[in-house]
Amino acid sequence: MNNQFEKRTGAAGYQLSNPDALSLASLYGSLNVFSRTDMKSIRRKSSLLSAYLRLLLEKKLQKRVSFLTPSDPAASGAQLSVSFDLGNPDLFMAKVRDKGLMIDLRTGAEHYPTIFRLAPNGLYNTFMDVNEAAQIMIETFLEILQ
Repeated sequence: MNNQFEKRTGAAGYQLSNPDALSLASLYGSLNVFSRTDMKSIRRKSSLLSAYLRLLLEKKLQKRVSFLTPSDPAASGAQLSVSFDLGNPDLFMAKVRDKGLMIDLRTGAEHYPTIFRLAPNGLYNTFMDVNEAAQIMIETFLEILQ
């Protein structure tokens, strides 16, 4: 084996050092999106979306909901950890998923036996998305309580 580069002929020769065209197309699209914004703007919107979700849930569910996530955006990330006692968190999860909402469920914490986690994304989600997610959660919560 020598130390001279031996180029393969045809299109296969480009596979040695370059990503394939489909991978580059998705990378180009992603870089194009990020070239029009910055992380500070995305973080700001993400914080606003999380605060809006918190407000909607607090307004409708009042004392029946508690939050593990600090209300100060400087002390929290995008994720909102919500706790309410439903007795059957799996039923709640099945119902919200049937309605198109994907949230994460954590169980087993000593003081908060059921924690639902949501993370509005400042780059992809809108305030309408967050409003719809809150309405699905509220309606499902009230359905289960009946």
